[in-house]
Amino acid sequence: RPAMRARRGRARRPGALRPWVTALLGMPACTAQGGPTPTQGSLCADHGFCAEPLPGYDHTRAPGGGAVHPGLGLVVPLHAPRFPHMCALLASLADVPIPAFLVFSNATDARAFLAHDRYTRHLSGTGGGAGGAAHGTRAWPLVFSARGSLTNIVSLKKWAAIDHLVRTTALAQLLAADAEAMWLTHPEGRPPGARVAEKLAARARERSIALGSIYPSTKPLRRARAEYAMLIVRRSCAAAGLPPLPGTPWFFDAPVYDAADWREFLARVDVPYAARVWEVFDWLAYACFKVHARGWAVVRARAAMRSKVEFATCAFQGAQAPGHTFLWAGNACNGSRLFQHSLDRVPTQAFRPAGYEARLRAVRAWGHC
Repeated sequence: RPAMRARRGRARRPGALRPWVTALLGMPACTAQGGPTPTQGSLCADHGFCAEPLPGYDHTRAPGGGAVHPGLGLVVPLHAPRFPHMCALLASLADVPIPAFLVFSNATDARAFLAHDRYTRHLSGTGGGAGGAAHGTRAWPLVFSARGSLTNIVSLKKWAAIDHLVRTTALAQLLAADAEAMWLTHPEGRPPGARVAEKLAARARERSIALGSIYPSTKPLRRARAEYAMLIVRRSCAAAGLPPLPGTPWFFDAPVYDAADWREFLARVDVPYAARVWEVFDWLAYACFKVHARGWAVVRARAAMRSKVEFATCAFQGAQAPGHTFLWAGNACNGSRLFQHSLDRVPTQAFRPAGYEARLRAVRAWGHC
């Protein structure tokens, strides 16, 4: 095993623990359930976690109202290593009525992205190189900023963007996706708008969250991983002052936020705790809120996955949670889902949508996506 790790470039010092094991052993205790520090206003005004538009790319000033209309929006946290994936995602959204909001960790990353026409050609606004209208895409950059120290930047970056968009647009739902995702075109050419409306209507009708079960094991390392996965669930729910869920929806069900109850959720969140504890996963906390505070049902997988949950295919989802409406999956699904996620982690080339690898290679070679 040490020789194998060395060949793969992942050799560790003798006796060194994996980072997630160190976290499991050394993280601070959760705050007491039911006693979070309430958030009365906005994340930006009250806590200094802000996501703001760049000059020339303000979605609130776009011609004809831009993104300010009811519907589904996409929130994508972004940093430099994922720029090619983001470009491929934006290209897949051509003529799809879903506005995308790219949330950069800082102004430096935003400037690096905006410096290249192959990226800005998909953006909307008056900024240099913006050409989203010509390519059928609508996307705007937001820049995250934080006052003071911050450990859990991924969750707070998404929450800051969602909070900003809930206050500045009329978007009814926001899907927090990673850049390694792709819109799935329907094989029979069904209009994207009709597909989105159908999925959201079914979700509102069902009022349920699908939970993937965590595979139990007697092997020490696998058992530790399972315990760590449930630790993440407990810490995420505790951040909202709520008891844990009996499984995890992470990458199993799509992380959709509803604007209608966002402020109620935010009022429950212990923001300082969530900011300093990496194991608070943004949508796990919101899923706990949906189940425990809003009365949504839990749909549990009938069997646990032996592999990672992000590889959950349409077939696995359908067998384990029959009747539940899924918006995404770990494979292309022949158009039965809106998005495929985790394209950087899929186990085989066959899982990736046609043309995805060629598109990434073209972007990395300074071509267009």
